[in-house]
Amino acid sequence: MEQKQMEARLAALEAEFAEKKHTEEDIIRQHRMELEAEFLHHNKTVSEIKMRIMAKEKDLAALKKEHICRKAELYSEFVESDE
Repeated sequence: MEQKQMEARLAALEAEFAEKKHTEEDIIRQHRMELEAEFLHHNKTVSEIKMRIMAKEKDLAALKKEHICRKAELYSEFVESDE
């Protein structure tokens, strides 16, 4: 094999590699974009669930407050009726 033939084959090999490499890089880039989209969807879902939990915790706190107030009223009525 002469040097010119070897250089031509080497150049063809490099070109083939560059094309395959570019294709693989495109696929990797696409997968990374899909992953980011999934993270965004996941984070949005988690945030919505956390907001629902916080709303229910607020409702529960209001129920506890109302219960304690009603209990205090009941004790007050009991003490006043004994006097």
